[in-house]
Amino acid sequence: MNIFMPDSLQELFLCDICLKMVESCSAVNCCNRRRKDVKMKFHRIPRDPNMRKLWLHAIRRENFTASTTTVICEKHFTLEDYEVSVHGNKVLKKVAVPSVFDFPAHLKKEPSHRRVLKRKHEESNSKATEHTLAIAEVVEEPENGNILAAAGPSNLTQKLGFLESSERSNICNLRVRRSPVYFGDFEISDLNNVQHRKRFWKTVHKYKKINKYNQCKIRRQRNKIKSLNSLVDELLKEKRISAAQSIVLKESLPETQKQLLFRQLKKGKSNKYSPELRCFALTLNFYSSSAYNYVRKIFGKNVLPHPHTLSKWYSVLDRTPGYSAEALRAIKIKVDVDKQKGKQLVGALMMEEMYIRQHVHWTGSRLVGYINIGVAMQSSEEIPKTKKALVFMVVCINSRWKVPIAYFLVESSSAEEKATFVRGCLLQLESTGMLIKSLTFDGDAYNILMANLLGANLTFPGTKPFFINSLNNEKIHIILDACHMIKLVRNTLGDYGVLKDGGGKDIRWEYFKRLVNLQEDTGLQCATKLRRRYLNYYKEKMRVKLAV
Repeated sequence: MNIFMPDSLQELFLCDICLKMVESCSAVNCCNRRRKDVKMKFHRIPRDPNMRKLWLHAIRRENFTASTTTVICEKHFTLEDYEVSVHGNKVLKKVAVPSVFDFPAHLKKEPSHRRVLKRKHEESNSKATEHTLAIAEVVEEPENGNILAAAGPSNLTQKLGFLESSERSNICNLRVRRSPVYFGDFEISDLNNVQHRKRFWKTVHKYKKINKYNQCKIRRQRNKIKSLNSLVDELLKEKRISAAQSIVLKESLPETQKQLLFRQLKKGKSNKYSPELRCFALTLNFYSSSAYNYVRKIFGKNVLPHPHTLSKWYSVLDRTPGYSAEALRAIKIKVDVDKQKGKQLVGALMMEEMYIRQHVHWTGSRLVGYINIGVAMQSSEEIPKTKKALVFMVVCINSRWKVPIAYFLVESSSAEEKATFVRGCLLQLESTGMLIKSLTFDGDAYNILMANLLGANLTFPGTKPFFINSLNNEKIHIILDACHMIKLVRNTLGDYGVLKDGGGKDIRWEYFKRLVNLQEDTGLQCATKLRRRYLNYYKEKMRVKLAV
């Protein structure tokens, strides 16, 4: 055998290239390979031992050992196995397992057949059948294929009729799978039947055990949470809030009020909510609605108010952050006046998040400059300073007016927080009687994810540019801010240098540079009004004039 030995670095480099194989799917009967011209996702076998075992069991390859380069293509996953990331990309869930395969016959699982159970009287019928066969003296088939019977034809006919009736009775007596028994299915007549009485006593005993287990679980949970700080730590441990949000919740109340608030939570009675409890409820619901529902589940639904009640608490009568009660009252008056004229006002909801200067100052009654979501929070150095203002405005479509209805001072709002604010605005506007038909925002990644949380889908494929308003079952269409989207396209083209149009042709940033250079060399200006300032847009990215 001739063994090739490289003599130089170039030959060694060529050998390394030849040894590299094309990455292909490791599933049975799948020939998909990673190629540049085909956009297909390939997922590596997880490193987690439990998930790795599930994947290998689902693949069902005989004598197969997975390596670090083993991949499975996206064709073997369902749509439910994917989720949308913060940046709007489709990513595989951590708990996803491949389930779509084209297995050969020897790898397919045969359906399991359950053995049919027989009752005592069925066994007696089978014994009677065997006894009848013995009396019939039916002789087995000999080599010539003829059947010989010792009895006459009339006697044999009677015995065969008895066998048929016995077989029908056995088929009717086959046990049918029982339906589940519940506590409320019991009737007085069941006391006369021993089996029914015993079955329902078992059902009652089973539900008593389940109820006792749940009570012990809740008792251990309450004993574990001894203070408001431990409650916030528990929410952080359950990953329902972030570390920064836990600091805000802990610092929003003084130490004395924390003990009083937690004592009120432990009582489980909420005839009238104290200001401290209202502040805690509004802050917790703002950061995470799932954490708010978790606390209501642990301490009882009567301890914390319903989320619809929180939307009313957000309303303010002055210029502080929150929903403006004056603006909502003015909209309601306008809607009532137009309804008397037979006109239904239709509006569009717009939201914008803008940066503001970080500054804390004393107004004479309180410190301002910290985050504020419409709740009177205790000032503390641990509470972060506000960086942005999230503003909501209503624009009437069939009339000439617009009015801001709410604003909130935040550090950085997540997609879930923005979705909570949008639902609150829709609830406030529903009480005025105005019909909202669209929601407008810019192309921020958190805004795209917020639209997905509301029920829309702005990613390809399967685009759904609207969501259903649960208050009136009306469609609310998503409209992306055209000016901001044009600036994003301009920035992308300027940073990467090339884009593709619908026909696959190149749109290059170099062409704009050549046109500007040509104008400067010849001294002639084209009708496009393109200048050197349009190319050096880095210091003026927010100016729409330089993008259109």
